[in-house]
Amino acid sequence: GFASPFNATLSRFASVFPDLDWHFGSVGTFFDCTFNSDVGDDSEFIEANPPFTPGIMQAMADHILRVLHYADVNKRRLTFVVVIPSASKDNPSDKDGAAVVKKAASCSFESMVSSSHCTKHIRLRAREHGYVEGSQHLRPTMYKQSSYDTSVIILQSVEAMNEVSGGNTLEQLEMDLRRTFASRHKEELNDRKRKRKSQC
Repeated sequence: GFASPFNATLSRFASVFPDLDWHFGSVGTFFDCTFNSDVGDDSEFIEANPPFTPGIMQAMADHILRVLHYADVNKRRLTFVVVIPSASKDNPSDKDGAAVVKKAASCSFESMVSSSHCTKHIRLRAREHGYVEGSQHLRPTMYKQSSYDTSVIILQSVEAMNEVSGGNTLEQLEMDLRRTFASRHKEELNDRKRKRKSQC
């Protein structure tokens, strides 16, 4: 969705500078992509983790829902996995920082989770999940605990929904996501302590 040659892990990705990034696999900007598969398969899976700014997040949500509508018309299997700050209203005790993040994400969040295309909303609690630190070259640690709740929203075309209906695919996906997103920050700190002790 919103990658660059520095953090892309797949052979094809969307990026903000496709005129340069195409050398490394960029297929264009996210908003230019129609996600019509050109690799001989009528199924497409897209992960989107946009910059957390209201304008871009809302434009992303609008584009995803529009593309899913076209996928329904053309009977194509299309699945989006969207990772954004959670704007769920069921946590009234949010601190100031979390409230600001939630407000920025609220419009795009609501338009996606209320859509008929939303088949799963997975909420990852703050401190229970984490990320690879983007500025790890400036920090002593590689991993970072998340300070905010994160939502993983699964949006699918009707054909993609029908493909998984009656199975346990989405439930398995949730288990895999929770395991993958589990914070490794404390584990990393403990490893560092053990290494220091072994050197003494």
